[in-house]
Amino acid sequence: MKLNINNNVLLTACVVLLAVLCFLSVEGPLSFEREQKQREKAVKAQIDKIIKAEQRYCQQKGVYTGSFDVLTAEGLLDKADRYVPYSKEQSFELDASAEVGKSGRSISQVICGARYAVYLQGLDEDKVNELITRAAAMGSYPGIQVIERR
Repeated sequence: MKLNINNNVLLTACVVLLAVLCFLSVEGPLSFEREQKQREKAVKAQIDKIIKAEQRYCQQKGVYTGSFDVLTAEGLLDKADRYVPYSKEQSFELDASAEVGKSGRSISQVICGARYAVYLQGLDEDKVNELITRAAAMGSYPGIQVIERR
């Protein structure tokens, strides 16, 4: 009889352990996705601020600047807005250029972005690397990037 009780306790403990492991295997990816969406929302809001500052600068000067220092000096952007949220003060990638279109007209553009590895740091590295690999396979930017043309 005592052996039967010990077996029942052991089996119950195994069932509880398996239930916890099952829950964690489902919860892990869901919590990563929730955190990723939350971080991407913050990053997109910050990129929108930067692009709007670049647009105001372009209206004043006729070209985009591609420099956080210039945008800050002009009073168009706060100094803290250059940093990617959740990144331990790493700056957004910002680049401005001009090219001549087919019609011969000059086209200015500004590109602002943040890579997955920057704004998803501290999360599951395997999942972040999977996102980066998938973006590379598709030939796209490994993160969030906005291109504004004028």
